[in-house]
Amino acid sequence: ADPCVIKVTEGEYKDWFFLYGTTDTTSCTAYACWKSKDLTNWQAVSICFMPQADSWGQTSLWAPGVIFDPSDGKYYLFYSAVNSASGYYDGVKYLGMAVSDSPAGPFEQYTGTNGNGDTFTRSDPIFDIRKAKDAPFFQTEYAKETASYNDKTGFIDACPFIASDGTKYLYMCRNRNAHKSNIISVVRMTDWATPDYSTYTELTTVNRTTLGGNVEPERSETTINEAPYMTERNGKFYLTFSINATTDPEYAVMQAVGDSPLGPFTKVQDSEGGLVIGIDYMVNEWDHVLCCG
Repeated sequence: ADPCVIKVTEGEYKDWFFLYGTTDTTSCTAYACWKSKDLTNWQAVSICFMPQADSWGQTSLWAPGVIFDPSDGKYYLFYSAVNSASGYYDGVKYLGMAVSDSPAGPFEQYTGTNGNGDTFTRSDPIFDIRKAKDAPFFQTEYAKETASYNDKTGFIDACPFIASDGTKYLYMCRNRNAHKSNIISVVRMTDWATPDYSTYTELTTVNRTTLGGNVEPERSETTINEAPYMTERNGKFYLTFSINATTDPEYAVMQAVGDSPLGPFTKVQDSEGGLVIGIDYMVNEWDHVLCCG
């Protein structure tokens, strides 16, 4: 589940595609990776990341997002996991980051002091929403009316992204463990270990085409906007995301468009091509691909 695929552009594995994914949604304790030249035939490569025994997160590793940064030649793996060995609340998912010189790993959980002066040991996730409380987003009327962020607010589905101007971003899903719904949010990264918490903002509202708007999407989203992925083309930014539950046949991939990596984004209506992959019930002809979010 939750596949992330990158194409390697240099080094030992040049021109290979690498795939990373969730191998077990309840007790996954490590990530494996595979390689392919044609995206059809895959070879197992390695167990590329396994948290050490004193890590904050050791189980339920979900939805890895891997990116190569040409500025330092390193590969960065972002992931979510459940707390085990730190002061964070049990059973809440947080985001971690691990680094490697190779797409095959081994990836090592980041430790050290980042650009904000925060010191990380293996007991610390890479992103802590409590440090974003002064972000302008939280001063908006929308946030005051709808947000209930607290120490039990968790995050999943990390997606790192480098824009054409070189700026770095981390997209994520605010998990509904402490909220009524999953939504997509973003923070700009000074570097991959340093969130610029002042930029944190939400990008979607469930069952609305814009953040806090009044227009409803043609396709019901129930309580879920998750699994963000960002693409940039010709000055536009395309955010894909999943709606509905993983067990719902209509767990589909939709898209939204914006002029900035930080939004605002407007969801594309189903009748205007908003469906990326899923049941096309608008024409009632293509219903054989199910739960593909």
